[in-house]
Amino acid sequence: MHWLEALDTALFRFCNSTLQNPFLDWLMPVASGNPVFFPLLAAFGIALVVKGNARVRVMLLMLLVILPLGDTFICNTIKHAVLRLRPFAALAGVHQLVLAGRDNSMPSSHSANWAAATMIVFIYYGRRSLWFMVPLAFTVSFSRIYNGVHFPADVLAGWILGAGYAAAGVWLLDQLWRSAGKKYFPTLVEIFPSLLNPDRHGTVHTRITKWGLYFDGDWLKLGYTLIFLALVARLAYLAAGVIELSEDETYYWLWSKHPALSYYSKPPLVAATIWLGTHLFGDTAFGVRFFSPVIAAALGLIVFRFMAREINAR
Repeated sequence: MHWLEALDTALFRFCNSTLQNPFLDWLMPVASGNPVFFPLLAAFGIALVVKGNARVRVMLLMLLVILPLGDTFICNTIKHAVLRLRPFAALAGVHQLVLAGRDNSMPSSHSANWAAATMIVFIYYGRRSLWFMVPLAFTVSFSRIYNGVHFPADVLAGWILGAGYAAAGVWLLDQLWRSAGKKYFPTLVEIFPSLLNPDRHGTVHTRITKWGLYFDGDWLKLGYTLIFLALVARLAYLAAGVIELSEDETYYWLWSKHPALSYYSKPPLVAATIWLGTHLFGDTAFGVRFFSPVIAAALGLIVFRFMAREINAR
């Protein structure tokens, strides 16, 4: 193990110090994270949903399901179990360019997320996807070493974990669709017998414009299922304690400790809701936030039922 640690440290020093130059000092922090990444990603995803075919939409659904679950429940769990110090905390003279916690180095979540995304895109689009996904994944992963927040072994572990749970997740969801889907969404499964090959339709050839009315029962059950899964995922994310309370949340939390008919900028219901949550689950961040995803699920059901009645469930 000692020679592996020595090799890991030597590779880190090479990437973090020997390769140091002004251009990479500018580029690598941008590759690790920047304020325009998620807005651009959201806009690109919406464009793909609107303009893309069934394969694109299923692939995006896989990304939305697998990446957050893998990051929260696999990478984050291992990080808190291993508690490996980051390079800037374990070594002297590290060229650190971005901020990060001290003891959550193994594995690299950035690397795991990009490896998982690369694997999912590869499953649906084959080798032609690798020419742009692999360079992006490598650049982001390398930036974590160059920026001084991860060792090469952390990145390697992230690649292995991300690619592994992405492939397993796609296979598991496809098997779940094939088995449970036949029972709960028989007509939809007949149209899309496999999530791995969503472009290959089954024996039902009803026009897409008729799906909403003809298969309303399946679409209703699918909508209820998605709302329920979103509720469970949100509660699990809050329970994991990944993010601290925001300023507004702590502000409202203080209100809940002093019941009144109104407050500075809100009616009393936000304080009353937090009061109930903290009395059910204790004076904790989870108690403060518990009813937020519950209310979101209730509103989702209301909007879904309204749209199903006025237009159709699809």
